[in-house]
Amino acid sequence: KMNHMAFSGSAGLDLYRRTGRGWRYVATGRPQDHRTSQVLISKAPAGFSEYLLHLPPYHPTTSLRIGIDPAAKLAPAAPRSPERAKPIVFYGTSITQGGCASRAGMGHVMILGRWLDRPVINLGFSGSGKGEPEVLDLVNELDAAVFVLEPLPNMTTEQVRERLPMWVEKLRTNHPQTPILLVENPLKSRRDEQNRALQKVFADARKKGIARLYLLPADKQLAGREEGTVDGVHPTDLGFVRMAECYAPVLRRLLSLSGE
Repeated sequence: KMNHMAFSGSAGLDLYRRTGRGWRYVATGRPQDHRTSQVLISKAPAGFSEYLLHLPPYHPTTSLRIGIDPAAKLAPAAPRSPERAKPIVFYGTSITQGGCASRAGMGHVMILGRWLDRPVINLGFSGSGKGEPEVLDLVNELDAAVFVLEPLPNMTTEQVRERLPMWVEKLRTNHPQTPILLVENPLKSRRDEQNRALQKVFADARKKGIARLYLLPADKQLAGREEGTVDGVHPTDLGFVRMAECYAPVLRRLLSLSGE
């Protein structure tokens, strides 16, 4: 349990149902200390519905059982169409992981997965998104529709200069056509030394002829009325929605460019 994050966000379940207007929230499985048992739906709509269940972003799920009415039927959802099957891969920090959303489905990565109706792979490592070469080798194995690199809040400026050029070059070598989105640190200004270092990584890579590389500026990610973080660092639900609203049009454009 953390003193700056709701237990429902770090250890709860979040259920959504697909409607004609996209995914809609249904219920939260509010966690108990060891085992959670809760009715999430008592009156389901008639006919078949597709559901999406977000698991806890911070607590491991060692056992999950889904109970249904004896008269109901449960079946796997239809597979995604080929043009929507590849995941958007996010690599980053505790912010990527979902801290400190109040529900498991309210981190920007999970929101974007629902809004764009795409699978997402969340490689957010709380306090440990430092761009290590060993992690790059593993990320490089993934067949992504887009790679989103947002580890700056965990990195030093020197690590940005030393490690992120390698990430860009190796990802481009293995994935010649996959868009790569570099994300500035939203907790700092665009003129901050760290964000300027990332801007130089971006500019240098473009000069080398690395195509389909893009940069998301810092200033609009959390912009809006009222503070959007819990502690000056980790977004609230308000902050995460703002981030998703900033990312969504950019990712839609990159997905269209990649033909996904």
